Amino acid sequence: MLSITKMDSKLKTIASFRESHQAYLLKGQLELEGIPAVIADENLININWMYSQAIGGVKVQVPENMIDKANEIIASYQNKENISQERNADVCPKCSSESISQNRYSIWSLIPSLIFLLPIFFRRKKWACDKCGFKW
Repeated sequence: MLSITKMDSKLKTIASFRESHQAYLLKGQLELEGIPAVIADENLININWMYSQAIGGVKVQVPENMIDKANEIIASYQNKENISQERNADVCPKCSSESISQNRYSIWSLIPSLIFLLPIFFRRKKWACDKCGFKW
């Protein structure tokens, strides 16, 4: 585990978050890259989350001499996250085709609910690939 020595006692805030779990994700990423990180104001916000905006959120702090490297890591991490979200938005997970459609209820599943006045239990959206037929 990385530790901050007495020489690096000046810490600077590089990011702040509304919730502590987001700060821990960033701290873990920074420590993976070899940058020691500290989380500040976590306990206060866990006690009363409405103070989060008033005190500036849960802060992730690093030593002053590692701020530039930490900012580079944050930028590359955010770029990777944005790219993966765009990539997974509207493509088939099996063949990466963009030709997908949403499965709908069949008429046969709706008729009994209309006759017996039963509620229609909505299920999770299901998607189907028009190219390979994969369903998820």
